[in-house]
Amino acid sequence: MKEDTVATINTFRKTGNNELAGPIRTLAFLKARLVRIENRRTRGPALRPCL
Repeated sequence: MKEDTVATINTFRKTGNNELAGPIRTLAFLKARLVRIENRRTRGPALRPCL
């Protein structure tokens, strides 16, 4: 069975008001924050990225 290797590209920190903020490291550096939105599914949190 083949396993996939996934790189860590972020270090988000909780900023309050149900938001996470931090840089995304890929080929470019972007500042981003993740805002929790209403989740209609039960398979994990629903977050909206804001760049």
